[in-house]
Amino acid sequence: MMAIVVSWGLAAGDTIPAAASAPVAGGGQRVYLGNLPPAVTSNRSVAVGAVRPAAGISIGVELKLRNWAGLDRTLLRAATPGTLGYGHYLTQARVNQLFDPTVTQQAAVAAWLQSQGLTVTRTFSNHLLVMATGTASRMDSAFHTSLARYRGRLVGGRVSVYYAPSIRPSVPSKLAAIVQSVTGLDDASFAVSDTMVGSSVERHFVSHASLRSDATLDGNLSGYFPSDFRKAYHVPAGDTGSGQTVGIVMWCDPPSDNTLKTWGRTTGSAYPTRSVGSLVVTVEKGAAANPGDQEASDLDVEAAAGLAPDATIHYFEAQAIDGSCPADTTGGDETSLEEALEDAGTSKVKIITNSWTDCEDPADTLETTLDPILAANSLTGHDFLFSSGDSASYCAGGEAATDDPLPEYPSSSPYVTSVGGTSFGATCTSSLSQSLTGYPRETAWCYDATGGRNNSKGIGPCDGGANATCPVGSGGGYSQFATRPAWQLKLGAYSAAVGKCKQKGAAGCRGYPDVSASGDPDRGGLYVDENSGDGYRIGGTGLASPLWAGMLADVSQYLAGKPDPAIGFVNPLLYKIANGYAGTVYTSAFNQVDPDCSGDAGACTNGQYFTSASWNPVTGLGSPNVANLETAIDTVDNSSNLPPVPLNVTSPTIAGKMVTGQKLTETHGTWTHSPNDYLYQWEDCDGSGAGCSAIHGATAQIYVLASFDIGHTLRVEEKAGNSGGDSAQAISAATTMIAGIPVPSSTNIPVISGTTTVGSTLTEKHASWTNVPTHYAYQWEDCDAKGSECALIKGGTVQKYVLAPSNFGLTIRLIESAGNAGGQGKPATSAPTTAVRKVVTKLRHDALAPISKGSKATLSGLLYQPGPTANSYYALEDATLKFTLGGQSCSAATASSGVATCTIGKVSAAKGKQTLKIVFAGTGTYAPATLDVTVTVK
Repeated sequence: MMAIVVSWGLAAGDTIPAAASAPVAGGGQRVYLGNLPPAVTSNRSVAVGAVRPAAGISIGVELKLRNWAGLDRTLLRAATPGTLGYGHYLTQARVNQLFDPTVTQQAAVAAWLQSQGLTVTRTFSNHLLVMATGTASRMDSAFHTSLARYRGRLVGGRVSVYYAPSIRPSVPSKLAAIVQSVTGLDDASFAVSDTMVGSSVERHFVSHASLRSDATLDGNLSGYFPSDFRKAYHVPAGDTGSGQTVGIVMWCDPPSDNTLKTWGRTTGSAYPTRSVGSLVVTVEKGAAANPGDQEASDLDVEAAAGLAPDATIHYFEAQAIDGSCPADTTGGDETSLEEALEDAGTSKVKIITNSWTDCEDPADTLETTLDPILAANSLTGHDFLFSSGDSASYCAGGEAATDDPLPEYPSSSPYVTSVGGTSFGATCTSSLSQSLTGYPRETAWCYDATGGRNNSKGIGPCDGGANATCPVGSGGGYSQFATRPAWQLKLGAYSAAVGKCKQKGAAGCRGYPDVSASGDPDRGGLYVDENSGDGYRIGGTGLASPLWAGMLADVSQYLAGKPDPAIGFVNPLLYKIANGYAGTVYTSAFNQVDPDCSGDAGACTNGQYFTSASWNPVTGLGSPNVANLETAIDTVDNSSNLPPVPLNVTSPTIAGKMVTGQKLTETHGTWTHSPNDYLYQWEDCDGSGAGCSAIHGATAQIYVLASFDIGHTLRVEEKAGNSGGDSAQAISAATTMIAGIPVPSSTNIPVISGTTTVGSTLTEKHASWTNVPTHYAYQWEDCDAKGSECALIKGGTVQKYVLAPSNFGLTIRLIESAGNAGGQGKPATSAPTTAVRKVVTKLRHDALAPISKGSKATLSGLLYQPGPTANSYYALEDATLKFTLGGQSCSAATASSGVATCTIGKVSAAKGKQTLKIVFAGTGTYAPATLDVTVTVK
């Protein structure tokens, strides 16, 4: 039941509130968060109604990096051969200390969300994302917007009804320096999977013999096996990804163990399964079990596992896009992708492949949200691979006639490894053996301007016409907004262009893809359907990206046995090799896509751009020769000159008075090799200085002694770092035993008295405390109906609390702590109150004309609460009103206007003045109301 502000509109002087939503607590200046979604601002959508106020919404609030420029410089040093910091990625704690939002900033955002009646559901170790849920009406109130429903054409040409803000969202100005963006306020599914099925596939029963019976490529080719790809890209036989993990971020279920078993036995490849732990699945919010195969997710797992058969596959399952997995909850897919990327990027999985894309648009919050996550998590040694898209130089969310070229994101981000698509063979029509024994040459994924090569699995209408289909080919081009990173300054034939970032050929823009691999679905990999057992070929850049991920796992295994640094963010290393650093040879480490287009122009283009003998915006640097790439990386790593990390000479020391409330200060030990920064961790030890454990949050150079330190000793661990990396820790001697006055301890809990209705005052009665408290501290909280999920009430820090409208429907509890000269005791928490009810719930009924006995009577009433201004009110919907006249009754639910209408078919009341009684029985949150109306029966 939801309140909607309306006006009586009956008498002179009546006023109408400014907006049809609940008034927002607190005022002050606001700061806008970007623009409205492009689907709303374009001419492709029309408004079709309001979002149901009680509808549940999930959002992600992205926090700003504190020093993005510094992070970029540090990432460049860590990832670029020849720099002092090469190969030395930072720990999560170090990135947090230097660049990520602080715990305090994260807490401030969480507290504001809670103050708006939203429930904070999750935060992350890098403090970049705060996730929350709440009703649509609370989202409107919190972000000063109005969520509406639209119908229009979205990515891929599909027409859908979706919700989105009709007013630019905003936050209080005090959060402007903290909040980057918010996602989830719309469910226009911007991302699409980059997976396609071959156009002329005949589905047929799969067996190893039948799949290898054809001598040459034709319409019955069911797809290449992992062994073919490993031979084509010269993966050494001993490199199987052993000891490595490949992460996959995608929606829908990964393949079942049975599917993988069938695929593995058919192809002769080792296969991962949940049952043995080689396939690990992390399920994000909104995702659920969806029986049956999903092509995109199956291809991700099979391609990565096929190239790295001994690697573990960790699948991060996001919520489905556009209902493609029916069991998933609807809406909010962007926030689920954020959550999956954060889980992957803050995990120990370092190679993470993604087979989905979005159209690059500055108004899309997905872009402003993901870049900080990708940047910060790259600095901890992760490499995010993204497919470059299947719509060639165009993106399937625009208008083909005017928007080509249109870049794809996140593939155009400077913080990802973008993977384009190729086609095996010297031309698009070359005959190939079903079993590859070596590199078969490659062209660009054979471009088709109308998608005719793949119409059986088309991407959808581009211009809104029934017969118009999107172009098909390797995604690639130039970002409209991202500056070209330093590692990509040499871009072959395009390097002479200068100027600011534009769509086409601007030297100042980030170019993509970076690399490529097999993507043409007509020459793709084998996909096996779990239910039918049929096999058919499948491709797209959603094949190329997991192929590269598997090959990087093989390379990582190779490097693990050497003193070389781990790969981490791989782009600067690949471009260094391509540019001949340390004597490496581009054409040895990479397979150049054949630039001879005399036989088939489609083999050398993606529409607006063309292949070349060096990097190009169709296939990037090309596909890998893995054996030679490993040798090149070894050569590069052996040429790097890193300074030794600091070595400790003398231990750090601790100074200060060993009494509770006093400050202890750490003084650096002495170190070799010129450290320029330090890390600290204070530890609590027993009276003898043994049995030490870290004190949570005590990571600064100064520590204030607390009451729980009494009777213990302390010590501090220090690490020193320079551009070569961080040292091992040096540990101080333990302090003497900490002394102090015993702090109060509660023997019962505080008690709350007062009526739990809005506007009433609740008063706290102290708990009983030992050790003579001299002062108290209070914190009021509001909780869910069960009194379990609780949030701090801002400003609720005195002994009395006046219940506010925002407490409506919630329970209240109080946390009290008592202190003395020794410090504060452990807090005591009261029992929760009953749910807070509204005091004023009123009924209204307009005068009725006389009712005729024996005839039908239509009765109506309005249920409301007084509004924020004179003569305004909140109409209450979905409430049941009961009407009784002379012993006859009828009931009806109120509409959004707050009015309920019902009919007595034949009035039996005696003639004369009678009482019509209208009753609202109340609910757990609304107070009951009764209204008696005098009517005349004639």
